[in-house]
This record gives sequence, structure tokens and C-alpha cells, in this order.
Amino acid sequence: MNIEMTITDKRNFIAKNIDNIDNPSLIISFIEENNIEFTKNKNGIFLNLSCMNENIINKLYLFILSIIDREINEKIYFKKCVDYTNILSHPELEKTNQEIKEYDELLLDKLQLEILSKLI
Repeated sequence: MNIEMTITDKRNFIAKNIDNIDNPSLIISFIEENNIEFTKNKNGIFLNLSCMNENIINKLYLFILSIIDREINEKIYFKKCVDYTNILSHPELEKTNQEIKEYDELLLDKLQLEILSKLI
């Protein structure tokens, strides 16, 4: 079921979520690039969402939604990295019998060495 959000719903979403963005410079850049009027004081910047046209509200809504989605995905990714690192560095992790392979020495000519050096 796809329920279209109204502009009022989008304004409410923006108001509730804009302060939760980890990197506020992204929002500031968006505001500047779209020539959105704002006021600024020692407490931060302030936008009047009710004065913004529907097009800007839609763009800002999608922008904030994409930032939130990216931040959630990054947090999940970093948590998984930490979990895997903890698992791999756990002292009780038994190493399986790893077969040691021995390879014959390979002699390469200059061209082969040049080609391999470009791959690295």
C-alpha cells in the first residue's frame, strides 16, 4: 500500500527530523544551494517551513530522508564490522587445520613483471 504524504506531513517530518541529522553541514549546503531564507543566531539557523513552496518542501523531505537512510545504513555497517572484528580477534577462536600450500618458484620475464606491476 502506497500512501502519499501531504505537504503538511512532509513539513512535520522535516521539523521532527532535521535536528537529528549527524552532519548539519549537509542541511546548510542544501539551504544555501536552494536559496532558502533562514535566520541565524548563536543557537543555530532557523527555517520557516510554512513559507517554503511545495517544490522545496518535497526536495528537502527527500534529502533528509536520504540522509537518515544513509546514516542508518552506515551505523549498521559499522556495527557489523565491529562484531566481525570481535569475533575474529576472540582468543577462543580455534584455528582450523589450515593446509600449507607450497608453490614452485615462478620465473617471469621483464614484460610479465611490467604487466603484474600495473595490476598492483
